[in-house]
Amino acid sequence: MENKFLYCVARHFYQEHESEINKLCFVFPNRRSSIFFRKYLTQCMEGEALFAPKMITINDLFLELSGGQ
Repeated sequence: MENKFLYCVARHFYQEHESEINKLCFVFPNRRSSIFFRKYLTQCMEGEALFAPKMITINDLFLELSGGQ
């Protein structure tokens, strides 16, 4: 597995919050991290159809919180 840490995080949150994972928001340092996390979360779901949680970069979070451009 190319990024074992993100896979472990995805598996943990899926196991702990399976039915309400769509209510969570994950903040990542960059978009690449969120892409891998989404991939690993999908692997943990094993074909189940659930809504994905919100995933945002730290830059986008600060922009959203500041209301700036």
